[in-house]
Amino acid sequence: QIHVAVVGEFNSGKSTFVNALLRERILKEAGRPTTAAATHITRSKPHNLLQFLFGTKSYVTVDFDDGHSFVFHKGNYSRCSAYIQQTYNIQTLSLYDVIQVITTVQEVAKHVIHLHLEQKTKSIPKNMVIIDTPGFNPGEMNFDNHLQITGDIVSNVADMALILMPSTQPMSATLVNFLKTNIHRYIHRCIFLVTKVDLIPADERELVYEYVRKHVRQLGVHSPCVYGISARTMLPVKKIPDSMRDVW
Repeated sequence: QIHVAVVGEFNSGKSTFVNALLRERILKEAGRPTTAAATHITRSKPHNLLQFLFGTKSYVTVDFDDGHSFVFHKGNYSRCSAYIQQTYNIQTLSLYDVIQVITTVQEVAKHVIHLHLEQKTKSIPKNMVIIDTPGFNPGEMNFDNHLQITGDIVSNVADMALILMPSTQPMSATLVNFLKTNIHRYIHRCIFLVTKVDLIPADERELVYEYVRKHVRQLGVHSPCVYGISARTMLPVKKIPDSMRDVW
């Protein structure tokens, strides 16, 4: 298996990027802390003979720090839903609700120690594991040990890392410090993605990419891989905003 870590600060576009890879809005797109446990995402495999013959389902596996564990899909998430209701007094009415609660509601998310999403999709190669790491940021929003957890994943689990940064704030001081302090030995396996490039004029994008390349070279990478992306343009929307119609 090839493990690919998705790394970035809060509001860097990580969740939107992962959703774009899956071609489905699975993770909540919000610039706020998520579970301190990384979310492992793979292409679903058959769990029984019927699924082997007629197709797989999307599954969620979640382990909590009080010893409770659940494996469920769209048709049988009621046990996990009841646990969340009983333990945290939060009502969930769908599989999507359950995933949102265990990844974005801090009261619940901080007790998640393992989360694995098996998605029924062909967008992920069979042998690939996408690891959505905890977002990090300075100040009061830097919950628990997100930096350490993300650093450990890049250092000890991932074969490569995608470092995401928004086009409006590329190579922030916090990100540069993380690259220097937490994963400097592994920076040669990183690819740098400038997200939300649809928010800046086309003639300014190459300037942003070169700005990122310059900073990465200073960190010791001779020929850094830097790309610009706009993940939300790969996802279904009810209506394209008039101001973005030509750009998208």
